[in-house]
Amino acid sequence: GLYTWLPLGLRVLSKVSAVVREELDAAGCMETQMPSVLPGKLWEESGRWGKMGRELLKFKDRHENDFCLGPTHEEAVVEVFRRDVGSYRQLPLCLYQIGTKFRDEIRPRFGVMRSREFVMKDAYSFHLSDECLEEMYTDIWNAYHRIFSRLGLNFRAVEADSGAIGGAVSHEFQVLAEAGEDAIAVADMEGGASENEKGNPEYAANIERAEALPAAWPPGSSSFVHTAEGGKEPLQELVSTPGAKTIPSLCEALGVAPWECLKTLAVAAEPIIEEEKSKKGKKGKEKSSLVEEKVTPPAVLLVLRGDHSLNEVKAEKLPGVASPLRLLSEEELESAGLCPGFLGPVALSHAAKARGVRVVVDRSAAAISGPFVSGGNSPEMHLRGCQWDDKGDGYTEGVDARVRVRGEEGEGFEVTDLREVVEGDKSPDGVGTLRLRRGIEVGHIFQLGKKYTEAMGVSVQDEKGRPACPLMGCYGIGIGRVVAAAIEQEGGHDEKGIRWPLALAPFHVSVVPVNLHKSELVKEATEKLCEGLVAEGLDVLLDDRKERPGTMFADSDLWGIPVRVVVGEKNLKAGLLECKLRSGDTEPQLVAIETMPQRVAELLRGLESKPKIRQRPNKKN
Repeated sequence: GLYTWLPLGLRVLSKVSAVVREELDAAGCMETQMPSVLPGKLWEESGRWGKMGRELLKFKDRHENDFCLGPTHEEAVVEVFRRDVGSYRQLPLCLYQIGTKFRDEIRPRFGVMRSREFVMKDAYSFHLSDECLEEMYTDIWNAYHRIFSRLGLNFRAVEADSGAIGGAVSHEFQVLAEAGEDAIAVADMEGGASENEKGNPEYAANIERAEALPAAWPPGSSSFVHTAEGGKEPLQELVSTPGAKTIPSLCEALGVAPWECLKTLAVAAEPIIEEEKSKKGKKGKEKSSLVEEKVTPPAVLLVLRGDHSLNEVKAEKLPGVASPLRLLSEEELESAGLCPGFLGPVALSHAAKARGVRVVVDRSAAAISGPFVSGGNSPEMHLRGCQWDDKGDGYTEGVDARVRVRGEEGEGFEVTDLREVVEGDKSPDGVGTLRLRRGIEVGHIFQLGKKYTEAMGVSVQDEKGRPACPLMGCYGIGIGRVVAAAIEQEGGHDEKGIRWPLALAPFHVSVVPVNLHKSELVKEATEKLCEGLVAEGLDVLLDDRKERPGTMFADSDLWGIPVRVVVGEKNLKAGLLECKLRSGDTEPQLVAIETMPQRVAELLRGLESKPKIRQRPNKKN
């Protein structure tokens, strides 16, 4: 997970940084440089010192003071802000830096896409109103679109989970690539349109964040329904299913489809704080006091349709669910009065209910309009013919939606979005259906609110002279990841090597002289050519190695230099030079020596990235 950037790679890295600087400076941000080694006391103030986990590399100096290598700099920039900013007149303020960070990844992989040490641009903004924060967020959104468009990336901005950074609003910028480690859900609209009926970009979200609407009950379901003698209602019956602890084995045993079954996962619950209010004081008098005691419910049961998968990020965010998310062991289930392998929301044991076992049902599971199979809560048994009460033909989501099993009493179970989206789901914005793509995250922006400023006791004087806690935004770009993503995206490489977008190429043109060290004619022409190319404002790589021409041609393709010019004695005698584009299957061109610099510049202008830049509408508009 530790890498050295060699000369060609470093040139690419520098070109990414240059574009980032230009656009952020134009957006009103100011560059700074903060230390890589950060005091532990700042992280203790924010509350992240004990929460960050082993990815935060901690150490002590010779005076036994705690320090860490910064994976991100929220605490550091807040320290700068509270020391030097005291008035609303100094706001809004946005500071950024481009530097090296360190995160002790447990499994570094994919080269510089997931390394322990990495180069990153991180920016932080401060505001006194939600409107001001939203305006800056929109400005950075638009700046990111300009940055990634100029760099020739095929990217999408998607809704995202804020993770350990925190905040309520968050977007990732994902480069579409089959090698991407992230799954993203994108609305597929009729006719290939890119905007919905309101004129906004179509829906896109990281699969961790993508909202899953209630899925339609598949045609032909409920073929297994049994009816009571002389009646029309399905018969709920307990059936023996030895060894059927998985959905595939259950479907095989009962001859049903996965979407006709419910699966129930038991996860650890978060402790509940209970207070005892009164105790005896001296001389038997009542003494008012509060005594806090943590009481942990035995489990939270999460119920999904058999053909769907749990979204762990959504589950971990549920109130009352322990973080990090953890499945309960068989021993823990048995001690809670639950039956491992045969759990279900129907006919839960009195012991489990009495101990506070909570049941949460996914929207799509609650939307099942016909009979279904559920765990029987008894060893080797399932219940067949179960139904939700008063479901009718569909399911209507509400803020406090609940669902009850037919024939059971009580207020029913909570209903919420628990599952991962799948290909073909309806788009949450009501336009089109979802398709799944792979992406490489190259940027992430957050509206942090007061998460860090409040925790670290920051205030400034507002317009009325009162102390006010500022809001924050946070905006990151992985400089090294941009380089990797440019190669991994479609068209970024072929069997010969890299195919850089023009803005990222380490050099614009490679000059390959044949027999440079033997021919005075070739040497003079090469020197004149290079002078002309430089005069056109181009970055020129002169390959003056004593190698065979084939080796130099192959290396030029491998390095991804957009244009190659060959200086050969035979063509020189005819007053010509040979040039060839790296991209595509274009044939070499013979061009007059005098006009070759202008011809190369013309070819490069044809390679400039000119994608559509999507603007994020400002909410106040």
